[in-house]
Amino acid sequence: MFEAVRRMIRGRKAPLLTYVIPNYRYEHLIGDCLASLLAQTRPDWRAIVVHQGPEEAIAPVLARHADPRITHLAFPGPVTTFKARRAGFEAVTTPYIAHIDADDMVGPRHAEHLLGAALRTGADIVIGNVETQHPDGNVVAGRKHTDWPAPLEGKGVEAALFMRDHSRSIIWDAVYRTDALRDTYAEIPQDFAVGYAEDTVLRLMLWSRGVSFVRVPEIVYRYRRHADSVTQRGGLDAALRRWKEARTAYGFLHDTFRADDRRMSEMPWLLEKVARSYRNSVAAHVWKLSGLAGLPEEEFQALFREVELDFMGEARSYRIEQGVRETLKKTRDRNAALQAKIARLEAEVARLGGEAAAAPDTARTESRPA
Repeated sequence: MFEAVRRMIRGRKAPLLTYVIPNYRYEHLIGDCLASLLAQTRPDWRAIVVHQGPEEAIAPVLARHADPRITHLAFPGPVTTFKARRAGFEAVTTPYIAHIDADDMVGPRHAEHLLGAALRTGADIVIGNVETQHPDGNVVAGRKHTDWPAPLEGKGVEAALFMRDHSRSIIWDAVYRTDALRDTYAEIPQDFAVGYAEDTVLRLMLWSRGVSFVRVPEIVYRYRRHADSVTQRGGLDAALRRWKEARTAYGFLHDTFRADDRRMSEMPWLLEKVARSYRNSVAAHVWKLSGLAGLPEEEFQALFREVELDFMGEARSYRIEQGVRETLKKTRDRNAALQAKIARLEAEVARLGGEAAAAPDTARTESRPA
């Protein structure tokens, strides 16, 4: 009885943390995500599922995990991941926020560890550790934050250097102070629309704003790798879509940082970080994961000798050049065959012409009187 009363009192606490969960075609996976939230040891959270698609697709999942803390926003059709995240964020009223991908899960003490540390320290960002679940079901615990020789906390330029030096390429394994994230979103145009590398845009913009961070060693997030993941989908078409969106994302960062005197004076390495992130993004998620890394080593490495923002154009030019070379070879082969055929026909014409020229003389000789 007393335990039930305690649960009721705890359940009445005003939420302090909101989980924003964009969902597009992950109805078969988001149930695990919601179940992991319901297993949290802290009750003072809420969740907003930003569902893209028909209501009947998500309704059964929400019904199975019914809880007043879980609400959803609906888009009738697909939007970019960034727009979905932003829509969820704009509905947040709690002082802290966390982003989750619909196909991932959080640990039962995610809020306890991260929100607890945020409340104790006042940090803008609190980071935890990640484990990865592979397609075969094997779960590998992350090594970061346990034997990771990185600062435990920092602020301003120190935080930005931590982001730079330790490849803070993800936004999911952390809790953020909502006001800090709101200021970051305000810097990004409303019409900014990408579904790939949008987390990197948010990360770089946020960490270069003079924020503070602390990190905790506990595993708080499970990243699940599977064939349906945006970053795991193979094939040339998917690769080129990611390629185009990466160019948009990193081009925006490049232009924004170039125009910001404070960032460029305090963090002159930002443009190099953008260029390197872009190069690594293309290498990992465009070429390798799409199955295009089977190029000969020299040709593959030639694509990465430059890390400028026109890299994509250079690589596309390479593909176009390869196509032109192949077309040229086929054309030359056809041309050689035609030339051989022309030569045969010319010889035949010459032969026939010679026979025609000799025929009248023969006729005149045969018609002379004896």
